[in-house]
Amino acid sequence: MTKYFLELSQYTTNARGALVSNDVNALSDIDFDIWFNRIVFTMGVQIGK
Repeated sequence: MTKYFLELSQYTTNARGALVSNDVNALSDIDFDIWFNRIVFTMGVQIGK
């Protein structure tokens, strides 16, 4: 038995935090809040049971 398939997936991830510098010449600390979005298209063949 052989099956063909197509799959469309979406993944969303959030990263947030702060970058604290120990350098006395640094202007300031940096806060960040970043969203990553990934879309994946999969095409395949399944052979067997």
